[in-house]
Amino acid sequence: MSDIIKIETEVDLESLLNVKGELTLVLKHSTRCPISSAALTEFKNFVTSSDVIAAIILVVENRNISNLLAEKLTVRHESPQLFIIKDGIPLWHVSHGAITKKEIASAISRL
Repeated sequence: MSDIIKIETEVDLESLLNVKGELTLVLKHSTRCPISSAALTEFKNFVTSSDVIAAIILVVENRNISNLLAEKLTVRHESPQLFIIKDGIPLWHVSHGAITKKEIASAISRL
């Protein structure tokens, strides 16, 4: 089981984007949204059965970091939003109700 890394600073984000050779999951989660809560549950369910690197950005509390990720990956901000990143490049992303344990597993198996 992987621990979920909290991304709260620019340094945290840069460290995550500089991971080489491994798939990394990043969830942008709104603590004020029920759809995001459901996505968080699905994300955690996947992470508990995986050894993938997993991280979370709380978009309300860390809006600047959430926006910086969108800018660096050149992917429009949504929340909730899930990325699979490798070597700082987004290989796959999805948002809202499409964030499910099954979809994450399927995407990883295709990559």
